[in-house]
Amino acid sequence: MCQWVWPIPLFIAAYFAPESPWNAVRRGKPELAKESLMRLSSGVSAEDDALAAVAYIEHTTRLEVAETGNASFWECFKGTNLWRTEIVSM
Repeated sequence: MCQWVWPIPLFIAAYFAPESPWNAVRRGKPELAKESLMRLSSGVSAEDDALAAVAYIEHTTRLEVAETGNASFWECFKGTNLWRTEIVSM
């Protein structure tokens, strides 16, 4: 019965947790990502660090989109990805 007490504080903590900067950038909201990073960091150069982090996240997101732009679900079952899928499934 005691295990059912934990979801309540976890839901409350999740509600007040800052937005993931990676998710915000992927949804096209870099300002929200910057605000989230500013909230998580402190110091004199917090804004510069946040802008650099958002630029890095945007760059990485563009690379991921370019690499997986034409990928489909069936790619998981071809070539070396088939081996990876089998390992993860076990």
